[in-house]
Amino acid sequence: MNIQITRRVLLSLSALLLFNNAFAQQPRLIREAGLGVEFSAPEGWQYQKNEMGYVMGHNSIAGVILVTSSPYTTLAEMKQAAYEGIDEEAGTSLQLKGELIPFGDNGIAGNFAGTLNWEQATAYIIGLTNPAGGEGVSCMIITTSALFDDSYISTIEAVANSFKFFEPEVPDAVKEWDDWFKTPGGCRLKYLTSSGGSDYGGGYSGGSSEETIDLCPNGTFGFSSSSSYSSSFDAGSAYASDSDGGQGNWTLKFNGTNPVLVLNFNDGSINEYELTYEDSKTRLNGSRYFVLFNDEGPGCY
Repeated sequence: MNIQITRRVLLSLSALLLFNNAFAQQPRLIREAGLGVEFSAPEGWQYQKNEMGYVMGHNSIAGVILVTSSPYTTLAEMKQAAYEGIDEEAGTSLQLKGELIPFGDNGIAGNFAGTLNWEQATAYIIGLTNPAGGEGVSCMIITTSALFDDSYISTIEAVANSFKFFEPEVPDAVKEWDDWFKTPGGCRLKYLTSSGGSDYGGGYSGGSSEETIDLCPNGTFGFSSSSSYSSSFDAGSAYASDSDGGQGNWTLKFNGTNPVLVLNFNDGSINEYELTYEDSKTRLNGSRYFVLFNDEGPGCY
C-alpha cells in the first residue's frame, strides 16, 4: 500500500485534526491527466497537493485523508506491504489489525492501528492496482483511536470508489525530453562533484563522486557511479571508495508537474529523476548534469 507518513506531511496529528477556513471553494473532481487518474474529494473536505500526493482535511471532522501513488502493480505486492505495516521515526508505527479484505476487483483494504507522532491513532487504508498497467494508488484516512468509527471507513471508501484510471496524456514537455534523449547515437548524462581543502595543521581531506547515465534511442541504458574519499594528516591517512553500475530499460513519465526519467534496472531496482531545465542547465532531482552527444555520448548502436 506504500503510504509513507513523514513529518513533512503530518507534523502532528493534533495539529491537523481540523483544517481551517482559509481554503477557497474547490472543485470536488480531481483529474491528473499526466498520471492517468481521476477521483473525487469527499463532500466538505478540502485538499492540498504536495510532492507525495493529496492531503485532505475537514473543518469539523477530526481526521486526515492521504491519497498517494503506489509503486505496486499487483495485489500480491500490496498485501505484502500491508503485512509489513508502517514503521517510521518520530513515534509513527501502524500495523495491520485483523485481516485484509477485497475491495472491488482491483483492491484490498484493512484497518491499521498504532501511533502517529506518539499519539494513539487508527487508520483505514485501501490499495488499488491500476487496470491500465501503471502505478497503483493508496487511499488512507487516519484519526485518533478514540474518535475512529465506521463513518471514516465510509468516507475513504467513497474516495476509492470514485477512482477512474485511463491512459496518461503525455504533455508536450515530456515528448520534447524524449526526442532529445533519443537523438541518434544516444545521450549521456553526467554528474561530477568534488570537494577538498586543508586545515591549519596542513592536513588534507576531500572527496569526489561521479555518475553517468547512458541513454540509447532503443530504450536501453547503461549506468555507472563511483565515489572516493581521502584524508591525510600527521596521524596518518585514510582512503575509501565505492562504485556501482547496471543496465536496463529507460522511459519517461509525468508526475503532474515535471517529466521524470525512470531507469528500470535488469535486477528489478528502479531509479527515478525529476527533470528540470533552469538557468540553461539540465537538472536531475535538482542536481546539475552535463548532457553529452556525438563523440562524447554513449556510442549506442
